[in-house]
Formats: sequence, structure tokens, C-alpha cells
Amino acid sequence: MTLGLVVAAPDRLAPDRVAAGGRRSPADLPLWLVSAPTVTADGRPGTQSFVVPGATAQEAFTAAERSAARPTAVRRRRGARVDLDGAVAVRHR
Repeated sequence: MTLGLVVAAPDRLAPDRVAAGGRRSPADLPLWLVSAPTVTADGRPGTQSFVVPGATAQEAFTAAERSAARPTAVRRRRGARVDLDGAVAVRHR
């Protein structure tokens, strides 16, 4: 995966918003829009996008990779191959 575009770095949270062990709750993490190109079996291009939480763009790519592997995501893209190496992440909130 390559980082295509990051509009901003995640904001720091107040100490009371950090979970035990120093980890943030997923609800407190910034949202990222990760868009990945797809290719159908007959060569038609497309894209599939995921809104995922993550402290960094790399965490967002990892979350998008997990989401792309879910059966519902595969059905939605009608079995098309997703190219996560070509994915782009943009901080959403």
C-alpha cells in the first residue's frame, strides 16, 4: 500500500479520552476515507471506498484491507479484485 494523500495529521486527544493502556477507543479515532481501484474478471475498472477509523493513514489502510476481505465487500464489488497497493487515504474528520 502506498500513501496517496493525507490532508491532516490526527489531532491529539485529551488524556481522559485515552483508554486504559494508552490506546484510543475506535470511536475517538479520526475517520479516513480509503479508496482502492478494482478490476473485474473481464478487465473493467472501478473503485471501492471504505470509511475506517485509524490514528494514522497506515492504520486506516490496515482497517480497509480487513474490510475489503469481508464477504459483504466482495459481494458489493461483484467479485472484482481490489488493488490495495493503489489505495489512497484521506482524513475524513
